[in-house]
Amino acid sequence: MRISRRGFAALAGAALVFRVARAKSADADIFVPGQNLPANLDPHQILDVGATGYALNGYDNLYRYEDNPPKMQPWLAESHTVSPNGLIWDLKLRPGVKFHDGSELTADDVVYSFQRLLAIGKAPSAPFLPILKPASVTAPDRYSVQFRLDKAYGPFFATIPMVSIVNPRPPLPGRVWRRGALDAFGRIRND
Repeated sequence: MRISRRGFAALAGAALVFRVARAKSADADIFVPGQNLPANLDPHQILDVGATGYALNGYDNLYRYEDNPPKMQPWLAESHTVSPNGLIWDLKLRPGVKFHDGSELTADDVVYSFQRLLAIGKAPSAPFLPILKPASVTAPDRYSVQFRLDKAYGPFFATIPMVSIVNPRPPLPGRVWRRGALDAFGRIRND
């Protein structure tokens, strides 16, 4: 392919114009929409397609649906037992699982995650609010979690994969965030 002198001059001129133009910060009055972007990335606050896709890649669950057709598979949990009346669920955790910061996952982290979910009370907590109180999620030992339901709830086990297990330790211990600190549930306060 041959470029004429005029074509070369036009390309050279365009290169100079765009080279001189510097990047500027965004105007605060401009809104750039995105398609299927979650409102925020907290898995205990948002439950929609975009947030679920993010949560499945950023967090782990006690159980997950795998394969097609989906089958419930242990993920962070190794096994579970349920009482004959369906009110008490005991889950055994896989030992040796680590968070990204290197700290080990324990039953206390699972209790924290469920209590945080219930305290926030947003969309992902909906199936649990009528049947589970924060004090009803306990850690009998380092790798055991017990759920004491207020009443029998057939889909309880099927809803377990909705809950992402989060690390209760702040990502940067001792750091004060830009406009506030972390509250008791790991949310950034902006008061």
